[in-house]
Amino acid sequence: MNSFNFETRRFVIKKLFYFFLFLIFSQATFAYNCWDYAYRAIKQNNAAQSLYCGYQGNRWLANWQAHFDWCMSVPQSAALVEDNARKYALRNCINRPSYIYRCHHYSSKAVMQNKANLALSCGFSGPRWQSNYYNHKNWCDAVADRSRPGFEDRERKRYLIACVYR
Repeated sequence: MNSFNFETRRFVIKKLFYFFLFLIFSQATFAYNCWDYAYRAIKQNNAAQSLYCGYQGNRWLANWQAHFDWCMSVPQSAALVEDNARKYALRNCINRPSYIYRCHHYSSKAVMQNKANLALSCGFSGPRWQSNYYNHKNWCDAVADRSRPGFEDRERKRYLIACVYR
């Protein structure tokens, strides 16, 4: 029975050892992915600046360490979402002759609609209702579904009309 205890302990210790190795290597892999993520973020920011896309905000920082630290603090899926958002935004900027004008127009209109929201004391809030032009522009440039900005614009109109007739 004593040998059984020894074998059981050895088995448990071995399994714990492999488990900790897995944790260490998975974290090392994630750290490597974050290094790569931060490198891509800087490259994408440089491309956006050279194309005069006009993007601003944390997504477009020129600080490698800030991107790396953020990546290490979030799940890998969140970093992937952010990386893809920059890719979509750059693609839209490159294809911008009509699209950049559309996003500029969308963003200017969204800010004006929020001014109406505030002036009429409608009380609407959230991402749809903000006065920051660049937040609207970054969202519009990054959204994959190009019909989405039109939907958001129609929804703001619908809400404002309902507010006027309350």
